[in-house]
Amino acid sequence: MFNIAFDAGARLLRISLEGFWSKAAVEQFAKELEATIVGHRSGAIAGAIIDARQLKIQSLDVVALLKDRLTALESRLPGRAALIVPIGLVRLQGQRVFPETERFRIFATEEEGRAWVLEA
Repeated sequence: MFNIAFDAGARLLRISLEGFWSKAAVEQFAKELEATIVGHRSGAIAGAIIDARQLKIQSLDVVALLKDRLTALESRLPGRAALIVPIGLVRLQGQRVFPETERFRIFATEEEGRAWVLEA
């Protein structure tokens, strides 16, 4: 479903999302993401790469819950976050969950996303 890791050398959270999620999976993901963010000292995390290339199209209720949980965590996540998704329906869902802002952008490749996150 998901993996959350910290790349200490780059100071990046590396988040991988895959499969089809339930509401329980969203809740577990939000809980683990918050614990990871809180578990690092202030300034340790420069940003995040969220790789959703293996994520399936989600149900509307899962998308709504994911957006709600991530919005609640947004102020706790330092730096920029890049969502990596392929072109297509998953990208459209990604735009619903992660509307592009100064701190959140959607990219087709990890290289583009990483460069943008680290230029901040």
